[in-house]
Amino acid sequence: MRDPVKKCTEIVSSFGAKSCFVKCEKAHIHYICAGHGKPVVLLHGFGAWSYGWRNQIKGLRDCFRLLSIDLKGFGLSTRSLRTSYTVEAHARAVACVLDHEGIESATIVGNSFGGIVAMTMAVLFPTKVEALILLAAPFRIELPAIPRCIFLPLIGPKLAQWFLFNENGVEDVMRFNYANHSIITEEAINAYLAPLQIRGTASAWVKMLRQIDGFDLSDRLPSIYQRTLLIWGELDKTVPLSVGVELSERLPNAELMVLSDVGHAPHEECPALINEAMRKFLLGLY
Repeated sequence: MRDPVKKCTEIVSSFGAKSCFVKCEKAHIHYICAGHGKPVVLLHGFGAWSYGWRNQIKGLRDCFRLLSIDLKGFGLSTRSLRTSYTVEAHARAVACVLDHEGIESATIVGNSFGGIVAMTMAVLFPTKVEALILLAAPFRIELPAIPRCIFLPLIGPKLAQWFLFNENGVEDVMRFNYANHSIITEEAINAYLAPLQIRGTASAWVKMLRQIDGFDLSDRLPSIYQRTLLIWGELDKTVPLSVGVELSERLPNAELMVLSDVGHAPHEECPALINEAMRKFLLGLY
């Protein structure tokens, strides 16, 4: 693939949105700004980036001020090994973006890993979080035994590059995560592959996985008082529906929306339905 940074930049430009950077804790955070109105922050899952929210950026910018953030180690954000990649550090980076944009509070939307970052935002910076929309979001991180070999400093990055950072690896991950395989196009595969080929990605991921493994919000869930919309695919194999049911019972102000024939990425698998649900929820807040 040609220059992956240029490829990612071209993809962002195709959204017709503004590309921005802010420095936070020895890291440069990239985010996309689009639309006007009440602020809504979009946080992607592990291995993804702002490309995953393309349908929401296009479909919701008419009513809301959208900020789609590339978390550290992903998209066009930093891969520096001098910065922290803990869940709390990711939450602080999101707070930095809000401060930089002069936003006092926003609705935080998170898919998968982005969802646990969103909940951590609500714990660490409750006044900055107006509400939450969580799509297939875990509240604890327990990595399975096999990926632990990726923790090895010298071997881990090479394993990631061999098995994941290629077209076949990206397609395999998408087929596992998506119930709707019709959206697994060559364009989508290449769009997700591009940021993986930016120098330093594998090493940053290894450090991140070591730092986030074992993170658990269980004891803090009752303190997350903000109104919360939980969206889950019935066929999610990565973060099963049982997690969503438990979250709906443990969060004080949550409602659960379950989608049949949908996997781990509802916002990509059925974007029109998700945009409608998000719009209805967001307009009901104000």
